Amino acid sequence: MDGAVSADMDGYVSGTISKAESDNNIKSVVEQKGADKNYIIICYSGNRYAKAATEVLVKNGVKVSNIAILTGGMGAWRSAGEALDHYNYTNADTTSAR
Repeated sequence: MDGAVSADMDGYVSGTISKAESDNNIKSVVEQKGADKNYIIICYSGNRYAKAATEVLVKNGVKVSNIAILTGGMGAWRSAGEALDHYNYTNADTTSAR
């Protein structure tokens, strides 16, 4: 999807990277895109990673009113009217937000 970025938040949830690395992932997105933009967070469940990303976005100057979380996470994402089984297997040509 045009404008989509990936920012690893494992530092807050699984610990496979440090919290500082997760913070820097979000900080670099905000620096590149701007704190005044709207951000839609999509994670697997729409829960832990999304909450962590929201916290870090706010810490980097993004207003809560500019942040949305896809309810239900990737399970709620639709591609051609079908729920996706695996969030890693989609592309911009066949995926759209509803």
